[in-house]
Amino acid sequence: WDWVAGTRPETPVTPDLEALLRFDTGPIGGSVLGWALPLAGMIPLLLARGPRWAWAVRGLTFYVAGVAVVWAAGQGWVPASLPRPEVLLVPAALGLAVSAAMGVAAIERDLRTYRFGWRQLMPVTAVAGVLLAPLPVVVASFDGDWDVPGEEFNRQLEAQPAGPDTTRVLWIGHDDVLSGGGRAFDAGLTVAVTPELTVGFADRWAGTPEPGDQLVAEALRLAIEGGTSRLGRLLAPFAIGEIIVLEQSAPAPAVGLSAPVPDGLLAALTEQLDLAQVEVSPGVVRYHNTAVLPLAAVLDRGTLTGVALREYAGGRVPVTAGALAPTGDRRSAFEGTLGPDQEVYASVPASAAWRLVVDGQVASRSPALDWSSTFQPNGSGLAELSHRTDSAHRLVIALQAALWVIAALGVLRLSTRAREHRR
Repeated sequence: WDWVAGTRPETPVTPDLEALLRFDTGPIGGSVLGWALPLAGMIPLLLARGPRWAWAVRGLTFYVAGVAVVWAAGQGWVPASLPRPEVLLVPAALGLAVSAAMGVAAIERDLRTYRFGWRQLMPVTAVAGVLLAPLPVVVASFDGDWDVPGEEFNRQLEAQPAGPDTTRVLWIGHDDVLSGGGRAFDAGLTVAVTPELTVGFADRWAGTPEPGDQLVAEALRLAIEGGTSRLGRLLAPFAIGEIIVLEQSAPAPAVGLSAPVPDGLLAALTEQLDLAQVEVSPGVVRYHNTAVLPLAAVLDRGTLTGVALREYAGGRVPVTAGALAPTGDRRSAFEGTLGPDQEVYASVPASAAWRLVVDGQVASRSPALDWSSTFQPNGSGLAELSHRTDSAHRLVIALQAALWVIAALGVLRLSTRAREHRR
């Protein structure tokens, strides 16, 4: 369900009933002209007859039901998280469009059956409403951006001092203002981890849960409760070098959604000794993790091999001898030089799919920090850390694609037979 509704809280803040009836849920349409469309959808109730009246009632039922669901969710009467109001109002808009279409048909066929009177004014009223309702949208289209936030957010973040290119970014905020998909956290917040500041298309879905997700949430929760002043150290094994707290979807002066975070969150992050705060703009706060470990950290041999996460959290800070540079897409491959008596800590879930090759020899893999792995080569030289997809996984994907092709061919064959049968 999170894939559909995201991680929004069960009782989000939604517009009032009057605004929902006018579809006024954004920066456009907040005027009395918004009533023109609902009124146009009501016209067939006064003019239509027979099946046209019945279809108008069906359409208006969709309209009322869609608005009612969004309003009930805003009152806290729906015990589940739901998508944004704009998504839930799509059926309502379709129902209103069906009713308005029946009004056009009623003007053409049913109006002539009535005596001359007030009903003959309905066509003029409907045309005026349809022409007036889109005026706010037309005005917003003059500058070409339709009041949608532009690239100000990315530009402001990129203008700040950049962290290492071998670390990840932790985003914290309401699901409505986060660009990437994440996991539900406390107080209606969502946490998301992306490989870089620029959120890509693949980052819009959280994917399958990983062992590190729960550990990151526990570390963040511990800091909020005042249990640590070294959150950066707790997040270091996950290569989280940046923490960005969002309270709005776009920085000022751009117009965007606003969703403040609890005051205790920012206060707890500010008190951390290994997080350096960078004020980006009102509603956007950035922290640099000064204790971060790279995605592929080069350490002295035995530094993290076999070490438990709790032991690491309370011990000394490991000295990083360097890092392997990312070479693959989405940071799935790394390369660098290893010296004697060194090991590589990979900040990824422990998996046999990851392999370190040093001068043609595969290094041994050992568990580290309860969720990841270290690699211990037998010698020194050029090191290549890469991820290889299991052959069984590739076979399953190929089989799935083949089944989709077979299903499509079956549907095409059935439709061909049906056309031949009708002939």
